[in-house]
Amino acid sequence: MPRYYFDVHSGDMERDDEGIECLDLEEVKKRAKDLHARVVNRGMQSSEDQLECRVFVRNHNGEIIYMCTFSYSGAWISAASRTLLEPQRGSPDVVQGLIAGKAAKQVFTPGR
Repeated sequence: MPRYYFDVHSGDMERDDEGIECLDLEEVKKRAKDLHARVVNRGMQSSEDQLECRVFVRNHNGEIIYMCTFSYSGAWISAASRTLLEPQRGSPDVVQGLIAGKAAKQVFTPGR
């Protein structure tokens, strides 16, 4: 079975020097997507507002044959939106309203 190498780039580069054997290109793609999902999930658990992640798959000749990529960027739109997300003492309805989408119209109404 051919051996493939899965390099991860998410701030730092993690080069795969061992590789794994895969039956076919569908298995290569599945393993790349699974690895990519784990790395993205780990990154999304941080408090960072920026995340870029790429997985490159190389064949036994060192040629890149497949790539997965993900980019996330988060930013506060206004001070008012941040205030709505912070629970108010004695008012759990504020957070519950956001979860249900009730307060979103107040924050994102066009023209305000």
